[in-house]
Amino acid sequence: MEMPTTGPATAVPVAGTSMQMQMPLVRDGAAVRYDDRVGLDQEYQREWKERVHGAMSHYRRSVWKYKAESVVGPRVLIISLRSHWIQTRKSTIVDVFVLSIIFAVALVTFYYSPPLSDGQATRLKDLTTDFHGLCTFLLGFYLNTCLSRWWAIRADGIGGLWGNMDDISLLLSTFFPSNSEADEAVRDRVLRWGVLSHELIYKQVMGTSDELLDLMHRGLLLEKERQILQPLAAQELCSLPQVVWSWQVSFIAHLAYGDPAKGGSRLPYPYTVMPQLHALCLKARDAIGLLFTYTDTQVPLRYLTLMSSIVWIHNIIQCINSAAIISRGLHGQDYAVILVEGIFLCVYPMVYLSVLHVGANMLCPLKDKNDVDLPHGAFSYWMLRENRSFFDGTCAPRGPPHGEAPVWKGDARPAFS
Repeated sequence: MEMPTTGPATAVPVAGTSMQMQMPLVRDGAAVRYDDRVGLDQEYQREWKERVHGAMSHYRRSVWKYKAESVVGPRVLIISLRSHWIQTRKSTIVDVFVLSIIFAVALVTFYYSPPLSDGQATRLKDLTTDFHGLCTFLLGFYLNTCLSRWWAIRADGIGGLWGNMDDISLLLSTFFPSNSEADEAVRDRVLRWGVLSHELIYKQVMGTSDELLDLMHRGLLLEKERQILQPLAAQELCSLPQVVWSWQVSFIAHLAYGDPAKGGSRLPYPYTVMPQLHALCLKARDAIGLLFTYTDTQVPLRYLTLMSSIVWIHNIIQCINSAAIISRGLHGQDYAVILVEGIFLCVYPMVYLSVLHVGANMLCPLKDKNDVDLPHGAFSYWMLRENRSFFDGTCAPRGPPHGEAPVWKGDARPAFS
């Protein structure tokens, strides 16, 4: 796929859809503008805004924003029954089906067998109560562990990358402030590579690092860049998001001391500015590495199997205990006992299974499969818009408000050799 180097943007079909998108202009190997006229923003915005459901807005399967007041009120019962929530709980539905079979077998057995003695019924009830307390106690720690990992991935991983990208854009809007093609090319190349690294994070986690054509369709990746990354994607233990940040470091070094005929040696005060920009690039790469530490290092298998085993043992005991009590209620036609025990039978297993599955989903929220996963497309969209606002508000022709953008000149630097 050849990218145009001059002239108007070209329409390119997006893989998996009939929508025609406008590719951004490319000049000197860098996309010049990302704004509402460009297909990149249009696709992100379309996928995000089309999925607004009352109290929540979605990007694909992931929740982007929600109204806390609506979620914590009685309306939560309606929200939980919506189709896109039920579809993400298929595993829980299977679990409930299995428990229903266990309960049905136990109920038939107790109904047609001699009734349990009072001592036997008491011991079975005590065992069920003990497991209630054990599950409640252990699942509290389990859910806290899962939520802490989820927040660390978002705040320290994605947030670290995003924050350092913002800082780099702030500095570039000062050091390359004009509206010339050369300055715009520098700003947009660095921004495009930053968002590209963010998108590649999710591909690495989902095991689709070799599928790069969609990033070309979005205008984040050029053909010559794809030719570099594609062979690397086939190598074991290769991290493409971190490779992109090695490009950033190399490009900044080129801006500081590269060939002037090829756009180099343009960075003001390179002795101090280049190390400063390099430090931000290293922090961004470090944030990606921290993120992969969480996604590549799972919680201990024995811990997860222990928690799951305790929950399932409890649920089976609950089914047996409820079957025994309901059986006695049927024989005595005590429908109040049947109703109360039916509530216990439904509530306890459903709550514990839900906590178990929600926690497991939060352990790696980068797979774009359910509503606890991070909305990576929305993040990419806002990363683009946020950094673009730095450029539009500080660089010519709009900013800065104190007067014309500074013109850097007179700084001492060694001649290119």
